[in-house]
Amino acid sequence: MASTTSISTAPADRSIRAATTCNDGELHSDMLREVLLRLPARQLCRLRAVCRAWRSLISDPAFVAAHASRHPGPLVAVGVIAGKFGGMVELVLLDMSGNIRKRVPAGGLRHEAKMLTHGHLAAMALDGQCLRVRVVDMESGAVSLVPDRIQVEHASDPRSQATGGVPVLGRAASGEHKLLRISRKGRDDQVCHVATIGGGGGGGWTERPAPPVPVFLGHGRAVVVDGIAYFLVQPARNFWGGARHDFDEPDGIASFDLATEQWSPTILRGPVSSCTDDTAEHTAGYESRFQLTALNGRLVVIHRNVDHCSMDLWFRTGCSSDEGRAPWHRRYVIRYDSEEARRLAGAVDPLWELDDGRLAVWCLFSGGYGRLHKVLRTYDPSTNAFADVKEIEEECVGVGVYTGDILSSY
Repeated sequence: MASTTSISTAPADRSIRAATTCNDGELHSDMLREVLLRLPARQLCRLRAVCRAWRSLISDPAFVAAHASRHPGPLVAVGVIAGKFGGMVELVLLDMSGNIRKRVPAGGLRHEAKMLTHGHLAAMALDGQCLRVRVVDMESGAVSLVPDRIQVEHASDPRSQATGGVPVLGRAASGEHKLLRISRKGRDDQVCHVATIGGGGGGGWTERPAPPVPVFLGHGRAVVVDGIAYFLVQPARNFWGGARHDFDEPDGIASFDLATEQWSPTILRGPVSSCTDDTAEHTAGYESRFQLTALNGRLVVIHRNVDHCSMDLWFRTGCSSDEGRAPWHRRYVIRYDSEEARRLAGAVDPLWELDDGRLAVWCLFSGGYGRLHKVLRTYDPSTNAFADVKEIEEECVGVGVYTGDILSSY
């Protein structure tokens, strides 16, 4: 018990003593703390109502941090269409046992939404141009709206020309959460806009420099890691009217610093163009099968080999050189049989690497009569086996990971 006392702050000690007093001295303070730390977050939140002293203890930052270390996350956040007649979005937070830990109302839905998450925030694009974005704090339940105003810094109004686009959400090194939106203008040109969540100046979007090379737009083509937004580059071969640039590898990655709001002039080379072994030669030329994701705060390139019913996960393991080369490690090779591959309507999307080496993954399966099965699963690389955690019956608008404080989310 000495270690417990040594790491406790003075406010925490006072909270424990007060809670013990409320307990009429029948339970030692260290024992009470240990018992409470073993309880799941939902039960703890109910115990806040026992007395003021218990509420103070359970809400103490030192206790919250100790509880988080005992009950590591994350939770999977699934956006579902709720309500008797639909039209309302609800964020369902699931643990890896399939238990619903919390439901967070996320407002009405009039059009198809695109959902993304980062930390304790979820964002949903509410229109086709992804200009109107609703942001939900999954800890507090607060909902805010990023307006569709564009602060134009150039002669033309990009809103009248730009189409499509999918935003990405992340936290800059400066601590601000920002949305970055790339959209198409004309046939090949792209424009870039940034919005600071909770920022001053009336909110809305500000135009920033366009990507140095054209980047892919859409699901799985962009991710934010450590304040940097990464986008898969469109190879030069994609442009019928002649090459727009001289980078022709299928896994090039452009990067945007959310703090400085500037693009890096260097194109990061992915695992295929960085490696020279047979694996790289085998995977070259399949740019449509590459995606980006973040697993446990690390940049990961996904290569889907449709012919071989497998998926390689390449983890970035270091910083780039002057030529944009970065060390990559193929940490997972996920294989599924041909029957399962036939049923996969979408793709197996990795969400998180669990402490025991398994992966939390999101799968879409095609069922009878056009039904789509949406299943949270785990993948065990030691046995190359999937296990179902929970199937979601409601219509989904997206799935992500909640890495905020679990105890504070109640």
